[in-house]
Amino acid sequence: GNKIHRTIHLQPGRRIRCGRIAVEGEAAGLTEQELQSMAREWSAWEGQWLDLGGLDRARAKSARNLQEEGWYGLLTDHIVLDIDTSGCRVSGTANMTLRFLPRNLAGQLAPHRKGVIQRIAVDWHADALSTVTDTVYDGVHWHVPAERHLPSLSQRLTVSRGDQFSLEDI
Repeated sequence: GNKIHRTIHLQPGRRIRCGRIAVEGEAAGLTEQELQSMAREWSAWEGQWLDLGGLDRARAKSARNLQEEGWYGLLTDHIVLDIDTSGCRVSGTANMTLRFLPRNLAGQLAPHRKGVIQRIAVDWHADALSTVTDTVYDGVHWHVPAERHLPSLSQRLTVSRGDQFSLEDI
């Protein structure tokens, strides 16, 4: 019949690899060891294909790892990845800078700090009516039935005052 078939060939262009990756975060409160650890973790990307989805997942993983280490309130949004594509057509690589904020956003700082456990209280809701003891033992505020043996309960408590805040431990 009267049909025309058209074939379209796409030329994707040259793929770019990740170049040198620098880590900056002096103002974020991270220690030098933590910054060096992040630099080692991110250096695995050097020479890999520039994959924006993969880089974003790695950024989220870095934030999650820092939260697990006690950096309460450090979100993925506090980690910015700058990709420098100038000269990438010649070199075939794009250098990157991983920045840990706080950053001054509209006059507000977005700090991240290590959360520490300031106070521990155990509140035991008994099923049956019984006398409740309200006491402080070994730095923990106990609100438990009177027949409970506090030293044995205290030995099973894995968190203590001054520990880093970690949901897994709690």
